[in-house]
Amino acid sequence: MAEAVREQRPGLPVLFITGYAGTTLPPGIEVIDKPFDLDTLVRRVQELLEACPQTGD
Repeated sequence: MAEAVREQRPGLPVLFITGYAGTTLPPGIEVIDKPFDLDTLVRRVQELLEACPQTGD
């Protein structure tokens, strides 16, 4: 699904949440492993949003 959306919006940040070790994802997609605490999730989302160029769409 993320790859399909990124075809329309190539710079879109994606954070994939998984409980499976060793998950292989396409380049440019970040991963956060379960379990995680809410502070970690908030920090990762903030990092992705700050790194994402603003397009004004």
